[in-house]
Amino acid sequence: MKFRAIAVLLSLTMSVLLVPARGVQQDTDEPRFHVRIETSKGAALRENLEAAGYDVLGVDTQRSKIDLAVTRAEWRALKSRGYTVELVDRARPLREVLLRQTQAQPFPAPGLAAVPATYSDLDGLVHRMQEIADAYPAIALLVDITATYGTPPTVEGRHLFALKISDNVTVDEDEPSMLVVSAHHAREISTPVITLGAAERLTSGYEIDPQITAAVNGHEIWLAPVWNPDGYSYVFTNNNLWRKNRRVFTSGTGVDQNRNYTQGWSASCAGSTNPSSDTYKGPSAASEAETQTMMTWSDRERFAKVIDYHSFGQEVLYAYLCLSHPFRSWMQQEAATLSQVSGYGGLTRVPSAEGEHPEWQFARMGAYAFLIETNTEFQPSYDSAVAEANLVWPGILSVLERPISISGHVTDATTGAPLAARIDLLNVTFPNGETNNSGGSYGAYHIFVPAGTYNVRFSAPGYASSTSSVSVTETSATVVDIELSPAAPEQLVFSDDFETNQGWTVNPAATDTATAGRWERGDPQATSSSGPKQLGTTTSGINDLVTGRLAGSSSGANDLDGGLTSVRSPEITLPASGNITLSFRYYLAHGSNASSADFLRFRVVGTTTTTVFQEIGDGADDDGVWATATIDLSAFAGQTIRILIEAADAGSPSLIEAGVDDVRIVQQ
Repeated sequence: MKFRAIAVLLSLTMSVLLVPARGVQQDTDEPRFHVRIETSKGAALRENLEAAGYDVLGVDTQRSKIDLAVTRAEWRALKSRGYTVELVDRARPLREVLLRQTQAQPFPAPGLAAVPATYSDLDGLVHRMQEIADAYPAIALLVDITATYGTPPTVEGRHLFALKISDNVTVDEDEPSMLVVSAHHAREISTPVITLGAAERLTSGYEIDPQITAAVNGHEIWLAPVWNPDGYSYVFTNNNLWRKNRRVFTSGTGVDQNRNYTQGWSASCAGSTNPSSDTYKGPSAASEAETQTMMTWSDRERFAKVIDYHSFGQEVLYAYLCLSHPFRSWMQQEAATLSQVSGYGGLTRVPSAEGEHPEWQFARMGAYAFLIETNTEFQPSYDSAVAEANLVWPGILSVLERPISISGHVTDATTGAPLAARIDLLNVTFPNGETNNSGGSYGAYHIFVPAGTYNVRFSAPGYASSTSSVSVTETSATVVDIELSPAAPEQLVFSDDFETNQGWTVNPAATDTATAGRWERGDPQATSSSGPKQLGTTTSGINDLVTGRLAGSSSGANDLDGGLTSVRSPEITLPASGNITLSFRYYLAHGSNASSADFLRFRVVGTTTTTVFQEIGDGADDDGVWATATIDLSAFAGQTIRILIEAADAGSPSLIEAGVDDVRIVQQ
């Protein structure tokens, strides 16, 4: 180990000395500086700076110092706002920084066995991954993710790599998968040390440590030390403050890969739309090869558990920043537990923006996913990075051992073939299009939820849906295997695309309180306020059901105001048997002055009146986007019902628009 450390240091030293200063490619973007602000309100100031578009490197554990990467103009702007800004360093090649550290500490303390004695460049990391795979071929395999899953290489032509660790590593086994990934942000060089350190422990401890052996035998564990190879390489050769990938745009370089995921990408608190910003979210959601590769890989491997390491801050991030989630409190509790086990004392916070990787994993893949900020300083010494890897290792083990609340398989009842089925929790409202599904080679699925009882519906095109009631405790791991039978031919019970008048009644009980924007059928006119609110396009034909179809002189001229507006369908006689399903297209759009008192709601009025769908407002600006809802009405079989649609601006006056189209009821 000592010989190897000296060899690496000599190689690094020579490589720096042999590169002429004029031969290093210069960054075309404006130079960055590492600066620090001392404050008594670190957490609040961080939120304000990030909201203003500043690139925050991290906050110390005492919440008294904030480190930032800034341009000269941003530095001047901070000083003009009255902050005392201390220069820590200027951007420079990381090799130069490491050389200075090496000269100051020529004999670094040894860390994890067989981990290089200083930070490795990209080639060194991939080489180390291959060494681990070669040393433990029965349980470790180096996988070229780009080639294996047929995804595009990075803009500079690089591939993404990961280590797979499992007891039958060359076999796609029917067991849960876990992903540990780091360095979405190129400059966070201490995080690959954590991921490689975990690989070291999992392989060297197998069949020695019972806890590790059980984890490896019971999971397919994937470890990806660097998810931004172009940026990581650039950090070593040019700019140690570089954050993004290296895609070139007319007005800037790079996309912040942890702002480029689809979930929340268009939210008001998502990343920047300016290519020169360090938090630029990209020209479109999932525009980057790295993002596309992660999404394709995740869809194929179906990671049940995900840890995404970043630096710095020593805290676990949970849920969304400005979007709402029905399990937000539970997610905070889970994050606090993970923070405690990781040595961070239970410290947690919400994300810095929407469009982050873990948000997509928990919202679209149903994963138990958290982002963990590590270390107490930006680009710490290698010894400190190794110590941090030791500190957080119990957190990785705890996630591996965390029970899956509900899991199982969805298969064809006739052939036994695995099915890609949609999974819905019928008694939970997810307001941001969150989904879950089964898939992969075994039709496997996983659901993580707080304690409670859930009505879980499994559905797939061409199959009759199946609903199971499942009770969950804090420690339960319930297995529910579902067999779906091919569906009988679909019979249309009711359909209305609002192109003609089929007898809907506005204000049927004569109790509506809305003073403007009442429901009406017609051709809607588009309105906009910080993005589209009333949509001028329908999902079929030219008409829809909309709250005040005319645009008026401003976005607030004809929006819903003053209270509740309702509209009721004609009588609909439901069949006495079969699976009966209501589906419709809808949107609820609102300004940032909305609240949870504002809503769009569907009720079924039969022998009883039952709310079957509700989306509520919140204090974040939410643009109008057509979505689809599907509701099981089988419990109303044999009844004559009406559908009652209500929308409300029920709190303080706010900008509210709602639309409904293509209402259908079918029997299978």
